[in-house]
Amino acid sequence: MRILLRDSSRAVKDGHRLLTLARRLPSSCQIRKLHPDYPNEEITFLLADNCGLLLRPELSQFAGYALYQDPVRNRLRLSQFEQAWATSISDAVLRRFLL
Repeated sequence: MRILLRDSSRAVKDGHRLLTLARRLPSSCQIRKLHPDYPNEEITFLLADNCGLLLRPELSQFAGYALYQDPVRNRLRLSQFEQAWATSISDAVLRRFLL
C-alpha cells in the first residue's frame, strides 16, 4: 500500500490509524509527502486492483463516488499517481513516527 499526502501535520497530530499500521507493517505500507513544487489536481482518490476507483472530487466535502469496473480511468489515475510518487519526498515527521 502506498499513500501520498499533501500535508501530514493533521495525521501526525491526531494520531491517525494509518500511521500505526505503517509502523506495524513498514515493508507493506509506505507513506510519503507530495513534493511542494509538483503540479497536482485538487482531488482525493483510491485505486483498488486494476479496475476499481474511489473519487472525492471536492476536498472541502466528504462526498464522492465509486467506479467499480472502470479500468481505463484506473490506469489514468495510476499513471498520475506514479508520476507524483516518483517526485514525492520522505517526510521527516512521518519517518520519526514510522520507526
